[in-house]
Amino acid sequence: MEPHAGSSLSSLRLSRLDAVDFRNLARITLVPGARFTVLHGANGQGKTNVLEAIAVGCSGKSFRTSRLPELLRTGTTKAILRLRINDGTEERVQDACIGSGSRQLRIDGKRPASLAAYALRSPVVTFHPGVLEISQGPGQPRRQLLDRLALHNDASLEEALLGHAKAQRSRLKLLTDRGPLGRELDVYEELIVRHGMRLFDARFRICAEFLPLAEALHARLALNAEPLRLAYTPRESSPAAFMDHLAERRALDRVRGMSSVGAQRDDVDIFLGERAARTHGSQGQHRTIALALKLAEVEFTARLRHVRPLVLLDDVSSELDRARTAQLFEHLSREASQVFLTTTRADLIVTPEDLKEGDREDLEVRAGELLRRGS
Repeated sequence: MEPHAGSSLSSLRLSRLDAVDFRNLARITLVPGARFTVLHGANGQGKTNVLEAIAVGCSGKSFRTSRLPELLRTGTTKAILRLRINDGTEERVQDACIGSGSRQLRIDGKRPASLAAYALRSPVVTFHPGVLEISQGPGQPRRQLLDRLALHNDASLEEALLGHAKAQRSRLKLLTDRGPLGRELDVYEELIVRHGMRLFDARFRICAEFLPLAEALHARLALNAEPLRLAYTPRESSPAAFMDHLAERRALDRVRGMSSVGAQRDDVDIFLGERAARTHGSQGQHRTIALALKLAEVEFTARLRHVRPLVLLDDVSSELDRARTAQLFEHLSREASQVFLTTTRADLIVTPEDLKEGDREDLEVRAGELLRRGS
């Protein structure tokens, strides 16, 4: 892994979004600003739906739900998204057709090899009200963050992610059906160990550079505050110990109906000074930690992919105070990603004074339609 920073990095640019029957968006065309697009309007009008359409069009996944039927406009059977994207070296069209039980993805008319292959072409980082979970919630958001970065570094890691999850499900089903002496358990546990050790190694390599970056950004955001300390230690130290732990937990896992050993139990420990942030951090401190982690994700993704990702900000002003919001925009202005944000008050969004014509676009979202000022 050799991520490198520098002002020479190009920025991913979305030049046009067409959405049909996505959520409450019957038919819209978005031509965004080159740097900032401010989507404003009253609550419940569809601002977040526009951001979600960009996220789904870029990655094939929503940041709000895993249930595809929820993405369809009421009374329709499919949603269609088309994005025109430039990454500094090429222009391309990405299409996503979402049905109630399936999705069809295309890049310049061709099917990608996998969902991950599609998502990796156009990196996107999303800030939304649920982002505080990355600091004070369970370990899943932190694991997902590490795995996103690890996939950007090595797309073949998708095999380990899918293989580990599938083997865990198969082991648990066998435990449920046949008990802890099922003959095939060794086979599934060997697969869990093989894929799990690869995940542990990939996460460890990412953390060696990503966690110090997040700590440094936190120090910049929270002057004179307790230093942030992040620590990652893989759950299993060796394949042999991993196999032993799986065997030891067979009976317990069967009773509980869940797998208690594996990469799905990994976590990043978060400390403020010497104290665990989960039990001692205030809401304000958790907001700053979450902000540092997400800004680090933007910067580190750019280093890994050699292109700055799209940044989606969904009503962050409701979660961040004025000072932290100002820090966020100041950092993103230097970083030069294309930013899309939602707000109920466009006049409160202060972007850099040196923006050129066309750098910022303000659009009102009203009942699923996009309206320019004066329309």
